[in-house]
Amino acid sequence: MIQLDTIVLPDQFYWEERPTYSPVMATTQRALDGTLYIWEGSVSNQEIDLSLQGPEKAFLTYEQLTALQTLASAVRATYTLIFNNETVMVRFRHENRPVLDFKPLIQNPAPENIDNSMTRYYGTIKLMEV
Repeated sequence: MIQLDTIVLPDQFYWEERPTYSPVMATTQRALDGTLYIWEGSVSNQEIDLSLQGPEKAFLTYEQLTALQTLASAVRATYTLIFNNETVMVRFRHENRPVLDFKPLIQNPAPENIDNSMTRYYGTIKLMEV
């Protein structure tokens, strides 16, 4: 199960950074005499991109996207993300816009004549662990 706050998301969302994330960061610098200095430490606040890849996988409904937009509109808000058996506190990465990067499955040539409740979306939710 994948859930952000109270919004249940399709199980086909993929946490892109999860397989490659490591909390350890390091930087090196070489002194004039050739000595190598290494600074290493642990960092938190991993970036989390939840991606939903197109119609063959799954999609978000208009209602789900609207609910996500409501969450993303709150200033300094944090939410609980449940991704399978892992629970993480997150915030939307407003410094990396757009935080909700979704596209409709079918482009409508006349958007003023469409019932949005029938539109389906795929794309990415940009979050950060807090």
